[in-house]
Amino acid sequence: MLIGIIGPKQHGKSTVAKIIAEAYNFEIREISKPIVESFCEAFDVTPGFVQEWKTKEMEAAPGFDNSMRSMLEEWGSVHRFCRQSYWVDLALPSREQKVDAVIPNIRNEDELTEVKRHPGSLLLYVCKPTFTRDQQASPLESLAASIHQQIIARESNASLPGRHGNELEQIDEIIWNSGSLAELEFRVREILDERLRG
Repeated sequence: MLIGIIGPKQHGKSTVAKIIAEAYNFEIREISKPIVESFCEAFDVTPGFVQEWKTKEMEAAPGFDNSMRSMLEEWGSVHRFCRQSYWVDLALPSREQKVDAVIPNIRNEDELTEVKRHPGSLLLYVCKPTFTRDQQASPLESLAASIHQQIIARESNASLPGRHGNELEQIDEIIWNSGSLAELEFRVREILDERLRG
């Protein structure tokens, strides 16, 4: 089974992935991992260096002209320009492999589509109820913002201005991260237990 998790940054995606990995013996697969590995190899830096400087969004990393986060986003984008599924192909198990894996950060429609192509896949949207689109700093988070707008519109029976996709239709379960860690774990287990039984 392949589980993809979508949501804004700092809303609990990694926590949900860890709950799934520990409770159900799933492997965590980061789509960003091959991006970081490729960047490290090209520029002769360590993953530790990348992690340290990734959190300093407004500061250029030593020896570089831009922030680490912006460089990684560009590095990923350049390769996706050549082949949209480049990083997904490296990170995800092939459809023939029988690997139980969870991907904690689906960022765009191509990644969403690749996860859905796996038989028995599950897409989770994780979000704190206080999220607004204005809180998004990165264009890579626009998928989460679009889905959130679609959820709000659906719940209030409102229509959305402009063009909006049907990403929400791809989501299997919505997890509102509005309580304690124990409550979050209970909700995740409730969803997975039902899926794995059915």
